Amino acid sequence: LCCAWNYMTMLMLFAAHLKLKAGYGEMGRIIGGRWLGRLVDLSLILQQLAICCTYFIFVSQSLIHAINYITNCRYAEALGGQRAFAAVCAAQLVVYLPLSFIRKMKHLTIPAITADILLVFSLGYLF
Repeated sequence: LCCAWNYMTMLMLFAAHLKLKAGYGEMGRIIGGRWLGRLVDLSLILQQLAICCTYFIFVSQSLIHAINYITNCRYAEALGGQRAFAAVCAAQLVVYLPLSFIRKMKHLTIPAITADILLVFSLGYLF
């Protein structure tokens, strides 16, 4: 029931997008005025923030597990649990912050293709 409702609302949203030729926030402004447009924008911002935080934590924990496996747990013993997590988070920030200033996605096509190729090779190595 919930999946059917979600499917129907997504179809309605897509139909409205095709008809109005507008983004989510603009559709909210057209339908409900300025306050609904801001509410839609706020919900999108909060959703993206939650997804980014979740991804950040997931990558940190995955890197810690990979480093511990490679170094035979010497990394975790040397730094301790919380400090290892903080160190990996800081290392991620060094990479993510400059990437966040890129405005056009076309500049990220080569790194994205490279990541896809490395992913295929890593899956091939596992199997």
